[in-house]
Amino acid sequence: MYLSSFAKKGILLGLLACITSMGCTPDFSKALPEKNKFFDLKSYFQQEKLRLKNVNGFTKKTTIDKSDEVHHFDTLNLVEELQIFENSDINRIAWFDKYSTDSIFVDTKIRSIHYKALDPKLKTQEIKIDFGEDGPSKIHINNLSVSTILESTQKLFYQPLIGYTIESWQKMILSEEKEVIVDVQFDR
Repeated sequence: MYLSSFAKKGILLGLLACITSMGCTPDFSKALPEKNKFFDLKSYFQQEKLRLKNVNGFTKKTTIDKSDEVHHFDTLNLVEELQIFENSDINRIAWFDKYSTDSIFVDTKIRSIHYKALDPKLKTQEIKIDFGEDGPSKIHINNLSVSTILESTQKLFYQPLIGYTIESWQKMILSEEKEVIVDVQFDR
């Protein structure tokens, strides 16, 4: 039996009116994805930038191909410094099925979350977050970027009471691998 599009719309509206009039309003919200399925790294690091304004100083050690340089700063441009962590946020609706999630709870309190990419093409391959009593105590992120001319690997470590470390390796075609390690300690 052939129904015109007008007739199909009428039947659909009639069914919807019938369901609604019986007090059974369908809940379509359950079909919509959650706003943040994963831990919200972006918001967390935005809050950390505000909190770190109260730190007394920073000790920053930069190592480029095994050559070290150490500096002490009263302030750091935290917007720039922590951007790499924010850019590792995986909260995108298109990625909700692209990561496996493993969580550890102790006495109904979350102690650890581990996200692992199911797609090797995604930049953020792994995020592991350990929790203490007051929130995240350690964050570890592995990023990988591969193109025809460049392969880049990043290991990011963040401890809110101690500091952070960014380890980067880059390998371009026809050149040697370059290693850069940035280690920042928060002075208390």
